[in-house]
Amino acid sequence: MKKIRTFAIFISLFLLAFNASLVFAAPHLSLHIVVEETISGTPVSETFTASGIAVATGLICESGDVIEIGGNAPINTGGPF
Repeated sequence: MKKIRTFAIFISLFLLAFNASLVFAAPHLSLHIVVEETISGTPVSETFTASGIAVATGLICESGDVIEIGGNAPINTGGPF
């Protein structure tokens, strides 16, 4: 019985250490994205430009096209936009 308890504690500590190592595995990479937004009733091709360490390391493209797949944003139609 003592061996089973010792084994269970060992496995618990191993899994805790393994999960903690996954959380702290990747360093923070800065990223700044600018999208040229066009507001109209029809779909328009929009572009983005990105900068930062994530771009420099090749994790994200420096520029590209934005494709809107849906969604609504509340807009105050009675005041300035």
